[in-house]
Amino acid sequence: MNERIKEQWISALTSGEFTQNKRALKRDGAFCCLGVLCELHARETGNRWENSDRYLGEYAYLPQEVIKWAELKDKFGSFDSETELWPRGIDENNLSIINDDGDSFATIAEIIKEKF
Repeated sequence: MNERIKEQWISALTSGEFTQNKRALKRDGAFCCLGVLCELHARETGNRWENSDRYLGEYAYLPQEVIKWAELKDKFGSFDSETELWPRGIDENNLSIINDDGDSFATIAEIIKEKF
């Protein structure tokens, strides 16, 4: 992952600026962790959210443009898990599922710090 964007993402997730939601990048002014990354991309590039809940055509997962910008593996925020930090099954080693399972932005920020 791009180190500059990683630091911005961790900072945004722990800032208290964003209210957390599940199963959507953005809904009713609240964001999932991937939506926070999309918001950072929007602020840097000047792109806008469509109908207030879609970003570059996507509703629940990262758009291709954001994946390339942040230098991520895929639209789910997948990471490799080789330690005890996040002992879930391999299919659940992505930020989308972790967010939707109810883990806090603070927990997700720690995972980003350790895994990306």
